[in-house]
Amino acid sequence: MSLPPQNDTQPSAAQEDDENMIGIQPDAASHSPETLWRPSWLDRTVFAAFITCFVALLAGLETIFQISRKKDGLASASRNWSYAWTYGPTAILTLVLALWNRVDFRIRQMAPWMSMSQGMMTSNIGALLKDYVAPISPEILWHSLKNHDFAVAASTAITILITLLIVVSTGLLTLEVHPMRHEQVSYRTRSSFMSDEADTLPLIKSSLPVDIP
Repeated sequence: MSLPPQNDTQPSAAQEDDENMIGIQPDAASHSPETLWRPSWLDRTVFAAFITCFVALLAGLETIFQISRKKDGLASASRNWSYAWTYGPTAILTLVLALWNRVDFRIRQMAPWMSMSQGMMTSNIGALLKDYVAPISPEILWHSLKNHDFAVAASTAITILITLLIVVSTGLLTLEVHPMRHEQVSYRTRSSFMSDEADTLPLIKSSLPVDIP
């Protein structure tokens, strides 16, 4: 009477190699940190540059205001350069807004994936259904605050603020006629009428200062 062949409980070398190729330790896989793709416009250096730019704009505006109050205007200017004084600040803010729009777009684009990675949504489908790209800025601001996406809300608020500043910046610098006071100015007087060949009196020329209203 023959006995049935016994199964070899020890795996072969080939089976061990297959398991090593396919199998991954559960603990190491579950605890390995996952890094999201970060666009270059969301780098910390870019945010530091924008913070420096915003602080410089605020400091420059305060400096211009103090100089204007102290000297009753910034400087003398001709009416031929009125467009430069009127639309110069507008051009600077427009350039800042064009650069900030790239940062704002990337923040709104990455918001659903950030919500999934942080576990803010109950399901991944709900996070993916959030659309912060197509709507207009006020609608994006409302939905981002409602969904507690404060990064999107902050970037959208900055975009709206810069847009409003562009509108009002055209009235930041204006040309106005300002009375000028001259002290210790000598005049020549005569006891008779001057003829046509006589020397004319010196003229005091006044210029138009650039003043902040």
